[in-house]
Parts: sequence; C-alpha cells; structure tokens
Amino acid sequence: MSETIIVNLNSKSYAVEIKAEAILNLYKYTDVSRHAFIVTDSNVEKLYLQTVKEQFVSSDSFTIKPGENSKSFNYLEKILAKMQTLKLNRNIIVIGLGGGVVGDLAGLVAALYLRGVDYLAIPTTTLAQIDSSVGGKVAINLNGVKNVVGSFYQPTKVIIDPNVILTLSNKEYNSGLVEAVKMGLLFDPTLFEIFLQENIKSHIIEIIKRSIINKSELVSLDEKDLKERKLLNFGHTLGHALETKYGFSHGQSVMLGMIYTVDNLDIKQKLIEIAQKFDLYYQLELTEDLYDLMILDKKMNDNYIELVQVDEIGKGYLKKYPKEYLWEILNGK
Repeated sequence: MSETIIVNLNSKSYAVEIKAEAILNLYKYTDVSRHAFIVTDSNVEKLYLQTVKEQFVSSDSFTIKPGENSKSFNYLEKILAKMQTLKLNRNIIVIGLGGGVVGDLAGLVAALYLRGVDYLAIPTTTLAQIDSSVGGKVAINLNGVKNVVGSFYQPTKVIIDPNVILTLSNKEYNSGLVEAVKMGLLFDPTLFEIFLQENIKSHIIEIIKRSIINKSELVSLDEKDLKERKLLNFGHTLGHALETKYGFSHGQSVMLGMIYTVDNLDIKQKLIEIAQKFDLYYQLELTEDLYDLMILDKKMNDNYIELVQVDEIGKGYLKKYPKEYLWEILNGK
C-alpha cells in the first residue's frame, strides 16, 4: 500500500510519501542525478547509509553521534565546514537520514548553507516518521535548553518507509508512538482508540497515516506555530524539563508531561494505561530544579504560560495559566 499526503503551505507545499521499501527505491520519489549530502548518525549509518548513497549518482555524507547532545553549534559548524570544503553548490540536496536529532540538524544545515538548499527527510525512527519529519521545525540546543536556536525550513519531500522502524528496540519503537497518542488525544478519537487495543504494531501504517494527516492539516493552518499548532506542545513544558534533567527519551518525557499536566481524571487514567503498556510509566520525583527548567519554556510570557488541556478526547484547547500553576503540576495538583 502506498500513501501520498500533501502538506499545503503558502510558502512551499510538499508531499509525504509512505511506502514499504521506499528507501530501496528512492528514484521513484526524488531526482537521484543530483549530488546528495547525507547527514546521519552512527547507528543509522551501519544500517542504511550505503543503501541510500549507492542510489545517487554522487554523494557525500557526515555522521554524528546519536543523541540530543549532537544538536549543537559544534556539529552545525563541522557539517557546514565540510560542505564548504567540498565546494558544494546550491544544486545539491541535503538528506536527513535518521531520527529527530538528525532531522533537526540536517534541516538547519539545509536552511543555512548558501542561504538555503533543498532538504529531503528520510526518517528512520517511529517518532520522526509520525511527527518531527513534517512541519519544518529545525533547531539546535543551547546551554542545556532544547531548540532555542532554530528556524522554520520545510523539506522538499518526506519519504517514510515503515519497514525501517522494525529494526528499533521495543522501547524506542513505543517511545516514538507517544506523539501519535498525543495527536489522537487532541484531534482524532479513532487514532487514540488504537492505543487502547492489543497488537498496536499491526496498525502501524494506519497510525503513521492518520498522524501525518492530522499534523499536515495543522501545519497548513499555522506554519509558524503562532496559533493552532501550539496545541502540539501538549506535555512538552514538563516533558522538555524531564528530558534535560533525567535524560529520558523524548517520547517518555512527553507521555509523562501529558499525564501530569492533564486535568481530566478519566483521560489521565487512559494515558497511564497506555504508558504502562509501552513500559514508559515512571513515578516522578518532582523537584525545584524541574520548575526552574519549566519556566525557561518558549511558551512563557511574562508571568503567564499557555498550556494545552483536553477535557474530551479529540478536542484539545489552549488555556492561559499563571506561572505558579507549574508548581501545582509538580505537586500533583
């Protein structure tokens, strides 16, 4: 089965192609006669870099260490310097072959090099296939704070091969599904219901498709994250603080962020059940330094913060709180 979803934008619309074995047939989706500069990490390099490189007439690559610490000025400069040394021109295509970290870094490289070159996303993790590869957010971290240096830079295309994520560990696979849980909770009750069933893996193509459709509709409405798209920040205020303090995966951090932030007790219990099914539930020790990290959130405005709430599955909304409310979240309200 093949699916094509169009992300309609005023600035630059593009297609998301979902097809098993797409990574083996890139010529069907992109111009392989162009020079490709591929950014990947050392885990993905072993599995797929050669497969991708050999399909292009010419290519170069740069491999980063896996993990959030690689979203840094250090790697950004090294990659751009290599491209400059290679004398690459604006006709190249930068490819992000990996998960969310690779996508953030490769997308920012594409946005900056020669004031912008084409960017092709080939996501290889559940999280990136379901969420982060679509939407154009590209960023690096600064002084331990996530995503504070970045921009919006849309890909020319996203190629999703669901077979690729079969190589992931159960924990990484399940952690990546959290963004789809969030998408279902906010917009799509049918999607959310899948996660209350057994044998979730058998529904993975439907999960990817529904997640991307919901995400693309939201991005089309609000490309620059000024209004409707802010709903996707559900669970991220506490989630980013947990990621920074404890080194939890992004998925686990967002799942715990949603559980601790949501007011509705029935929804909270459903989220806990899903977290336990995914082996992501954790009884937190909520401390003052978490609060200090939370108030660094980009959504903080003077003494108020805009958080997402859900009282009914499929109907997320924004609500403004005084910053002291973050203490209530940490203390279990």
